[in-house]
Amino acid sequence: MFIWRLLKGIVPTKGALRRRAVPTHLECVFCQGAEEDDLHVFKDCGIVSSFWALSDLGQMATRVSAVSLDDWIKNGFLNAPNVTEWGVKYLHDYQQVHLHVKIKNRRAGAKWKNPPSGTLKVNVDGSYRSELGDSGIGVVVCDEQGTCLAVMARYFPKVLSTFHMEAESFKASLLLAIYQGWDEFEIESDCSLMVAALTQNAEDRSDVGCIIDDCKSYMASLHSIRFLMSLEKQMV
Repeated sequence: MFIWRLLKGIVPTKGALRRRAVPTHLECVFCQGAEEDDLHVFKDCGIVSSFWALSDLGQMATRVSAVSLDDWIKNGFLNAPNVTEWGVKYLHDYQQVHLHVKIKNRRAGAKWKNPPSGTLKVNVDGSYRSELGDSGIGVVVCDEQGTCLAVMARYFPKVLSTFHMEAESFKASLLLAIYQGWDEFEIESDCSLMVAALTQNAEDRSDVGCIIDDCKSYMASLHSIRFLMSLEKQMV
């Protein structure tokens, strides 16, 4: 992108600003000598040429004759030998850094399975951005043919934790089932903690205990609910 701006002459050097009637001094900001036009500030300036020579590119900028910045970039700086040499060097550096990195075996992603005949499947999930303290939930309902019957998403500006959002996603799915009159379904989640909390009789005294209590009361009004664990990723 920067090279493209150079070729288009839209980098705001002092010479470019003066051409656009912007009042400014023309002395080079580095050497305080010659006029700071495009070719000088990127090639002819003594301080800048030292930078090119000492950089990893090893470019001797002042040794390449050019009548314009466009000429220098296309025929001197970015000529085919230079680009090839730099590409090989950076590839070698990358390989040296990553020489001992082992590639982990990736577990095959879990495949969504259709629910039994006459049963709906409700997939729920919650996400949490700790750096911002906000989050969201998602609910997807499908029938035995895999046809999507309903989707739901909700944003939460202030939340406690990822577990808080998992609990909210379960609560939303249960309320949705009650409002829609769905009486027999299974809920699939990647949060084993939430599944355990809803299938145990012990009182939950965590920060989201009141949400879990609400979920249990909603479950009592439904005919048949089965919990499934998603194997693709699990929050334990």
